Amino acid sequence: MGEGPGSVLENFIIRDSFLGIFIVQSSPTLHNLTIVQNKYGMEGYAQAAPNISNCIFWFNTADDLVGCKARYSCIQRPSEGLGNFTSDPLFVDPNANDYHL
Repeated sequence: MGEGPGSVLENFIIRDSFLGIFIVQSSPTLHNLTIVQNKYGMEGYAQAAPNISNCIFWFNTADDLVGCKARYSCIQRPSEGLGNFTSDPLFVDPNANDYHL
């Protein structure tokens, strides 16, 4: 809560959670993340304005993005945002939790 663009989260796999990332009243920079096998991938709440780019949202059961938009990201469900696409990311072995491309 309260982070600005200088707060950066990058190069992580976030999985097996109810809510992968929850952002409240913040505008962090989030890129090169793989957010998989959560109930919800990411939610922005209470004037959240994250800068989300180059991420993968896949196998999230309820929704990928709630209250926020990504750019140039691979999103399983069609989503608004510049350059987003829905092609299978072709993980090496998702059954063994290997999410390398």
